[in-house]
Parts: sequence; structure tokens; C-alpha cells
Amino acid sequence: MDKKEFVLRILDTIKDNRDMAPWLKLLVENNALDDKTIDTLVWVFREAAAKTENVQAKQALEKGASMVEDLHKKEETEHEQDLADLAELENMFKNID
Repeated sequence: MDKKEFVLRILDTIKDNRDMAPWLKLLVENNALDDKTIDTLVWVFREAAAKTENVQAKQALEKGASMVEDLHKKEETEHEQDLADLAELENMFKNID
């Protein structure tokens, strides 16, 4: 499950409590938001969780935000490993000549 799917899951959870959730869901589903904007949504989820009085919605927002942040960190680590692997392959090809 990627960041986009997590955000969609969070938006599904809060759609009855937040007026903007269905509209944001449409934007995410149609790839209208870039990664930076999705990361900003995580921040918004955290802020909303801090202000909401509905315990269930608050827990869902906090859990979702944490999951997206963890996924983002994992993606960064994997990207760095991919770059290291690519550099190693390029070095191997240079040594073949």
C-alpha cells in the first residue's frame, strides 16, 4: 500500500466528519496532487486530530498520519538504496570496457 492509498483510506474514514474529505479524495484519486501536497495533507491530518473532539476520528487521523509518514521514510530509504545499486551497476559497466 502506497502513500496515496493511505491518504485515501484516511479520507474515507473522516468523510462523514469533514466536509472537505470527499473533495480531497477526488483530487487524490485523480492524481491531481503531487507528493509534496500529499505530505502536506499528513500535516493537516495531524492538526485536525489535535482539534477534533470525536475520539474515533482523532485516532483514525493520528494513525493514518503516522502510517503515511512511515511509508514516506521507507520510500526514501528504498530510493537511496536504488541509487546506490545503480551507481554500483554503472561502475561495473565501466570496468567491463
